[in-house]
Amino acid sequence: MESMKIRKPIHLRDQVYSRVKRALLEGIYSQGERVTEDKVAMHLGVSRTPVREALRLLEELGYLDSRPSGGFSVPMLNERNIVDLIEVRMLLEPRAAQEAVKSATDEQLDDLKSILSQSRAAAKGRDVFDFYASIQEFWDRFWLMSDSAGLYACLTKLTEQYHYQYLSVIALDNLEVRLGLVDLLEDLQMHLAAHNSKKCVETIKKHLKFKKKELLRVIESLNAKSSQRVGDARKLEQV
Repeated sequence: MESMKIRKPIHLRDQVYSRVKRALLEGIYSQGERVTEDKVAMHLGVSRTPVREALRLLEELGYLDSRPSGGFSVPMLNERNIVDLIEVRMLLEPRAAQEAVKSATDEQLDDLKSILSQSRAAAKGRDVFDFYASIQEFWDRFWLMSDSAGLYACLTKLTEQYHYQYLSVIALDNLEVRLGLVDLLEDLQMHLAAHNSKKCVETIKKHLKFKKKELLRVIESLNAKSSQRVGDARKLEQV
């Protein structure tokens, strides 16, 4: 009978972390909303201990804010943070491109091309999260091509920030935006293969400006919806 026993997952905390992270990125939790151990544990059908550990890890990585009264909440979106983040990437990524042009191997360039082929297929699908993941894989491989541990660490840390990921996924809900991003990244891969440093830098700057515009559009839209909800709530109170 021993072989019939159900074995519990070894890394339950990691599974909870992945589930909650995806829920955050997909916008299931609204900005400012409380995220409690009890509700998450009940929803996932697990004990509070792995949930507590997962939520603390998400807080450390910037996906959640701790509340003065205890517990966690979804960070409020901040336009200034997004602008600053894009500006920092604007400084770092051209340098990464210049280094990648020097050190990129044929195998690495083929990997990027393969990833972009998958990204274009994913762009036409319905799972925005999967498309976002494929784009992130492209950037991860690209930053590694710079052969600079410092640049790679900085850029990876920057794009781990919750606000940026959350907004990015929402912005990608638009098919035109998804295809536009793939077009830009295909241009970047082509310039890398041609060892054209100047064109690589130009394309990266164009990509970041495009992303900045879309992210700010999303913030404006979400803030408008939030204001509308507040206005509707006040009207109900006056009835």
